[in-house]
Amino acid sequence: MHYVEIEKRFIHMAPRGNPHYQLPKGFTRTLEKNKADRIMYSCPCCNDLMDKLEQLGPHLETNHSGLNESSKNDCEDDIVLDESDSEDELVPEPYTPGTIQLQIAETLHVSPRVTPLADSTNTSTTRGIKRRSYDDAVPYALKKQDKGSKEKIQALYITNSLDLRPLSIFDGQGYEENALANQDIINKLLSKHEIIQSIIPQKRHLDDVTDENKLCVKCIPKVHTTVENLIATSPYSNMLLQREFIRLEDNICGLMNKDLEVNPQIKYFTAIVLAGAIMINTKNNQAVMLNTIEVFGRTKTVDSHRESFGKLKSGIKTTSIPPPLKIPHHDVWPTVYNKGDGEKLVIGTQVSNVLVTSSIRLDQKLPPSVGGTTVHFQLPTIQHSLACQLFVDTESLASAMSMINNRSVNKVSNTGVIAQQFRQVRSNFHSPTTYSLCRASGPLTKSHTCQPYTIFTLNNHDRARISCAAIFKLIGLEVIQQGLDAKLQKSSVTAIANKATGKAKQIMTKILQLFEGDATTIPLLFNEGLNEQLSNLSNIILPSIVQANQG
Repeated sequence: MHYVEIEKRFIHMAPRGNPHYQLPKGFTRTLEKNKADRIMYSCPCCNDLMDKLEQLGPHLETNHSGLNESSKNDCEDDIVLDESDSEDELVPEPYTPGTIQLQIAETLHVSPRVTPLADSTNTSTTRGIKRRSYDDAVPYALKKQDKGSKEKIQALYITNSLDLRPLSIFDGQGYEENALANQDIINKLLSKHEIIQSIIPQKRHLDDVTDENKLCVKCIPKVHTTVENLIATSPYSNMLLQREFIRLEDNICGLMNKDLEVNPQIKYFTAIVLAGAIMINTKNNQAVMLNTIEVFGRTKTVDSHRESFGKLKSGIKTTSIPPPLKIPHHDVWPTVYNKGDGEKLVIGTQVSNVLVTSSIRLDQKLPPSVGGTTVHFQLPTIQHSLACQLFVDTESLASAMSMINNRSVNKVSNTGVIAQQFRQVRSNFHSPTTYSLCRASGPLTKSHTCQPYTIFTLNNHDRARISCAAIFKLIGLEVIQQGLDAKLQKSSVTAIANKATGKAKQIMTKILQLFEGDATTIPLLFNEGLNEQLSNLSNIILPSIVQANQG
């Protein structure tokens, strides 16, 4: 007898005073404990089974002690009274704490039920109809029974995450339908409706579990609910559902942190991996897609446009170098800092820093942020950076992995407009590293019309007002094609200078003066005088670039 400290209440009995427990096909009962695979304790009032004896008391209290008036009347109808009984004789005796008084016709005994688990699946029948297993009932309830294994696995995981379980409902002919509910609700329904039955998750041998049949909730790989929830609630969900994203794992982070001098292909690898990635700040649920990014090296020998570091009068310079902390992605650190011309969203590794030059919020509709500054996504404290999760586009990742062992790679892509792969710079035009093709855009923004303008592409803008911007594209393509032997033609400079006006024309005139005597060409690289004039010209062009990106 299991005692529960409750008041005197009506409690449902199972039909005819004996609860029936329908076991799946192949299951048997035994009272010999040493032969059992599993021991269960049966509730005397419903078809529920308990793993532990101490669970029975709370179960009775929760599900069978607080009946409404209709249930009370039903229970009273089941109690058989002697003809000599009267209402006066049914007055309850005074309640004494610590005792249990049940108005039922017989004593309820709780005995352990020992149930060996068979190897067969849960295919018991009801009135000759084959029942659906746990793994089949969940997709059926969600109308995904005809979908592929991957979608069924996701359905099982999401159902389990929401603490829902499938149940069977049988019609008059014994045909089965399935629904989902919390286990507590299922327990209450089981005690009141014979047409409803619970479904026990099936067990498998470990050797039988493969990638194709991992439908059991306990066997499936973990799904990252942060990105799943984002896609489900994003105003761009239809677009995002066309893509597949996975969390940036430590093995990829390790590749992104390889030395760039020994492995020059890593800067292109990093650009492709992060292009089109999703960054989620789990602290405030803000999320952005990194449409276009630019990769810069950490050291002077690798990149003349490296991120500066060192001391200041008021402290030290802010950098994107990963801190010596346990962070979500090993040696990959998202941060936002101000470099004088606005807030910049940067992802730092030990060997590079990645500047986000185009992004769009995914958790709500806001205008995209285009250019070197990010206005709609902030990481004001280190706690916000620690809360960031990165999810990469699988197409981008596959493209990056195809080049990981190829040291001869010198660009992010062999297709599209090559000039779009130049980074936005304003100085060091005499350095070969300035012309690294380390700018990449994600699969959704691979068209040049979706990418920010730079000093190398401004002349492609329909409303470009500064014609002298064409010299930068001319110089960039010459370096890419000729390398260290790249030359600047005097005739080309003259044609551009004739169209220039104002300060731009003055600078173009100074460039023409670099051609001494009858010289028709001058070297582009390691030419300090040319670099000085091109740097001055880039500062004049900069406002036009900002305006083009805002339009």
